[in-house]
Amino acid sequence: MKEGSLYSSEEILTLGSRASQGDVRAFTELYQYFLPKVFGYFSARVKNKEVSEELTSTVFLKVAEHLQTFSPKKGMSFSGWIFRIAHNVLVDYWRSKRENVTTESEEACAISSQENLSRETETREHMRAVEQCLERLPAIDREIIRLRSWEGYEYEEIAEIVGKKSGAIRMTLSRALEKMRSCLRGFHITVQDI
Repeated sequence: MKEGSLYSSEEILTLGSRASQGDVRAFTELYQYFLPKVFGYFSARVKNKEVSEELTSTVFLKVAEHLQTFSPKKGMSFSGWIFRIAHNVLVDYWRSKRENVTTESEEACAISSQENLSRETETREHMRAVEQCLERLPAIDREIIRLRSWEGYEYEEIAEIVGKKSGAIRMTLSRALEKMRSCLRGFHITVQDI
């Protein structure tokens, strides 16, 4: 694996092309590179380590099974392709469970400082409000907000992951964030408070 575990988009694309042609070493590097990213993707959404591990395994089984179908000529990056698979696995999981998966936990967002309990309590209240507002949004809006705002994906990558055009992602994100702002105002919270 490359030192520092950082690859450019071109390097990932090259590894993806080599792996799709049967290069086991290239697949191993991609697996090692994407494993923590895919696991993190699921961990942030299902809040259960064992389920996240299982879903991550499912993704890599699907990647291995369908690797020969990956082609950069189809216009999708390898990263977009693998996260599109992860997105589909997550959708299948939600459908099979038919339960409401909670958003970010209070503990992940709370300030751990014991010195400022007032601030910690305020932060928890704000995060509860954010969670409630997020839950009011359609699933696709929540997904786009998470991918862009919390995981830092570019619009084009999000478009590949969720199967929409980049312009539609920008518009959906803009509208979803406005809905969030409006909802948070009902809790007397501004975006700057968070």
